[in-house]
Amino acid sequence: MPVDDNLLLGTNEFAFHFETSLGIDAQKLGAFLQRAGKVARDNGAEMRIIAIQDGSLDVVARIARSTRARIAGEFGANPVKTSAAATALTIAVIGGITRVMSPAESGATPLAKAAAQIVEQEHVQNITIVSQGGDVLVMDPFIAGQVRRAEKRRQAVTPDFREAQRQIADGGELSGYVSEMDGDLYFKPDGHRYAVPIDAIDDAASYPFDPGAHYRVRGDLVIRRNRPFALVVTHAVPG
Repeated sequence: MPVDDNLLLGTNEFAFHFETSLGIDAQKLGAFLQRAGKVARDNGAEMRIIAIQDGSLDVVARIARSTRARIAGEFGANPVKTSAAATALTIAVIGGITRVMSPAESGATPLAKAAAQIVEQEHVQNITIVSQGGDVLVMDPFIAGQVRRAEKRRQAVTPDFREAQRQIADGGELSGYVSEMDGDLYFKPDGHRYAVPIDAIDDAASYPFDPGAHYRVRGDLVIRRNRPFALVVTHAVPG
């Protein structure tokens, strides 16, 4: 994939590379970056745009810890540890964005839909995340088709599931109890009759979920074959 070889990135930076010769509508690009920024915040980071380069179109982002991040203590250490923590946080954000954009893993999330719209409507051949760790293709016409099919499946689910999906997809929280069955953790949203397996990612992955405890979570509710398949948790707090 033709990514600019002259793109210089720090260890705490990455770029969204849009393969296009015609540019992108500002509102569509803004919506995409806003939703990517939300994923970064859910992973305890702040994503700041520091450069936009032409050629095709490269939007360069720099990652810094969020003032609300639980890992703030790492950044109070010496410069060597600070640099390592910044790199680790950047890797976590890239991983979170990649997973949220994958319809196979997370369904038709707001970020995935924004990216699909850019590819479908803005003459963009593909979108790639570029970093020192390598390049990751996150959207092209084939993936956009998967997003649309996942969106149709989501619209076909029962109202009980759709309500919870809409609530969490719009940036809200789901509250409910965690239970353990056959060694796996499940989340039962308050006011709903089903329990869904928990798939905690990145920052939330290390959170010690206690069976029987009540939590407020953010992320995405994945539906497959008209049934809850997984609750992809990006942030969780007890309460």
